[in-house]
Amino acid sequence: MKFTKRIASLVMAVSAAVSFLALPAYAEESALIDEPAEEESAAEEESYITSGDYKYSVQTGDDGNEVAFLEEYIGSDTKIEIPEEIDGYTVTGLGDYTFYLNDKITEVTISENLADFGYFPFYGCTSLTEFKVNDKNEIYTTDSDGAIVGRDGLAIMAYPTGKNPEKYTVADGIVAINASTFAMCSNLKEITFPESVEFIGNFAFAECTSLESIVLPENLSALSNFMFSGCTALKDVTLPENLQKIGNASFYKCESLELIDFPVTLSEIGQAAFCSTGMTSVTIPATVSLIGYSAFGFHTDDNDQIVADENFVVMGYNGSYAQTYCKENEVSFVSLDEPEDDSSLTEKNSSEEKGLKPGVIAGICVAAAAVIIIVVVILVNHGKNKDEDDEDGEDESDEYDDTEDEE
Repeated sequence: MKFTKRIASLVMAVSAAVSFLALPAYAEESALIDEPAEEESAAEEESYITSGDYKYSVQTGDDGNEVAFLEEYIGSDTKIEIPEEIDGYTVTGLGDYTFYLNDKITEVTISENLADFGYFPFYGCTSLTEFKVNDKNEIYTTDSDGAIVGRDGLAIMAYPTGKNPEKYTVADGIVAINASTFAMCSNLKEITFPESVEFIGNFAFAECTSLESIVLPENLSALSNFMFSGCTALKDVTLPENLQKIGNASFYKCESLELIDFPVTLSEIGQAAFCSTGMTSVTIPATVSLIGYSAFGFHTDDNDQIVADENFVVMGYNGSYAQTYCKENEVSFVSLDEPEDDSSLTEKNSSEEKGLKPGVIAGICVAAAAVIIIVVVILVNHGKNKDEDDEDGEDESDEYDDTEDEE
């Protein structure tokens, strides 16, 4: 099974398996997965219309008119020009899998009216080295790196994977990076983001197998689903300080990732987010209020079966959702709450002494009075005994003197 479909199906299966566990954030719509299950895909494909080199669907455009979305390319050309029309319908969009895993095409020209991109239209096009955009297209153009970008300079929509650079710097001012934009750039080792980036789409860096480290921009508040899935060399990740959500399978199959630090702003971790990584333990902040099934402490075997990592340890706080996750998924939990030590007890006693209760004060006074009385009695008795000793001493000395005279 193809990589993206395989891991998306995995998460769909997870959602079905744990639907009884009240995980509304992951059971709402397949939009969270962003890729339909295979049965749904088959049903959609049956409704597609085949014409020439394409299978397409008819949809209603923003203006209410029917338009065409190219869903699958079935031709054999290596240089592609997106048609302006197909069977009388204006072509305004590409579907999720239009050129999916087509490793033959080398060049694609975007038509005048093309406005919408699916999630993976160029995923795995490893020979694609050049994009061209019709000059009359009012939305898109290409930049100096050959990527399709918005004419307003705010978004990167697609990158020619066949160029496969080792380093890439996202241009200043870019706010959004579309889904699967750099997926399967197998030589990409380093990517630099400007602080302007606020959104990165699903699968954006999936299967970038040479990517070793990543420093994510501070304005990024959420990591999308499958964002770094299959990045097997990734071992150093710096998350934004204000990150709130990590999506489904964001770091799935990041086998070299052994350590990650979460910001205290994090509140949600998606299903299988860190499944099949190199991590053996993780520390989860108390702010996290939702963790999806198999997010930690699990891996998938060769048959895509989810298997528990017996020695995995989650460190968190008592009463936190991390503890709940461990209990529900039978993962080892270690509390980060510190027990009272001798110094804390000393401080506690000191504070109690500073704020004594009336009853305690009365008790101390009674005890002190008793001690005083006992001391007085002892002193009196000691004085009496001393007087008696003095008298006895005088007698004894006289007797001594008399005896000495007689001698």
